Amino acid sequence: MNYYIIKPLYQGDISLESVFENGKVSDLVFELDDGWNGDPLICGTDEFLCEKSLSDKLLASGITGFEISDMTTIYSGDQVCPQLKRMKVTGDIALKRNMYTNATADICITKNVGELAVSQRALEIIQMPVSKELPKYIEKSGYTYFVNTLSSFEKITENLSEGVLVSEVTETENKSNTHTYIVSGENEMKILLFLSCLDSSGTFIGKSQDKMMEFEAFFSLMI
Repeated sequence: MNYYIIKPLYQGDISLESVFENGKVSDLVFELDDGWNGDPLICGTDEFLCEKSLSDKLLASGITGFEISDMTTIYSGDQVCPQLKRMKVTGDIALKRNMYTNATADICITKNVGELAVSQRALEIIQMPVSKELPKYIEKSGYTYFVNTLSSFEKITENLSEGVLVSEVTETENKSNTHTYIVSGENEMKILLFLSCLDSSGTFIGKSQDKMMEFEAFFSLMI
């Protein structure tokens, strides 16, 4: 199962009318921007907020990794003031080379970076644009290839040898037409046979044994 980075917009911030205890907000009052665009999930400084309709769906779905609490909203815009709920994210997820290695819940904060990452089933409920897709990192000994290609591996997966794992790394912010894949397995010959299905547009970025190290090189077809 993949995870997805989503980036709610900053559409307001914590009001000075909020109650603080030991440097933390215990009773949140949020000043929503007058130009709020209607997004059901937004953020402020160290805070995530969602409309009640979204929080109800999340609570009813069994999605994990968050807590919902009441708050007060200050809003003077032209739309009807939304009924916002405070959403505390309790899950965390570790990243390694644009992949995730461990996720404790459906809704997580990435370690060190602090971005919001959600599972596929959470994304289906939240329905926000994806900034980056995070495939699962498989920690194993063996061989790992990083491959850029203009052709999609979907065209040749029917010839995929048993024991070869293919994961696509997708960044929607990248406007190029290239696909980036991580191809790994215990048997290097099986990997090379699989890569031989690529056309001449395939570019071999890097290979490692036991450790994942990226370096530039060119991939020549091996038939």
